[in-house]
Amino acid sequence: MTPVTLPDRSLTQRRDALATANVIRSYRSDLKRDIKAGRKHVLEMLVNPPQELLSMKVAELVLATPGVGRVKVNKWMNRSQIAGHKTIGGMTRRQRLELARLLASQRVVGHCSSCGGPLVRLAQPGEFASCDCGESSIPEAVLSRRMAA
Repeated sequence: MTPVTLPDRSLTQRRDALATANVIRSYRSDLKRDIKAGRKHVLEMLVNPPQELLSMKVAELVLATPGVGRVKVNKWMNRSQIAGHKTIGGMTRRQRLELARLLASQRVVGHCSSCGGPLVRLAQPGEFASCDCGESSIPEAVLSRRMAA
């Protein structure tokens, strides 16, 4: 194997690259925090990603969604035919639309009585919701509909 030689960079170029990388890391961290808090939605970022997200792994962004864990992300990525190492900038239009469709079916229906986290239900038959802590319950809105019936 032939050794790869990296281009020589000046101290200023290295500092500029480090500053840019720090800005991107900070942006991504703030974005994931906003997604977890419900101030932003992953769908916006998938459909029209900002420049700072183009080199981010798809799974890392989707994992920031409340109520979504590794198992669900892996299932969605397999269903959308997206490789685990795929970046947001490397996704095809079809992959973006399929993953967006799956994410749109995700729904927060309340908060967990045990840990306070979001209770999430997929828009499918069945009225049970689950939390990241493993708690499963019936949301208050569903209970009140059942009591009224």
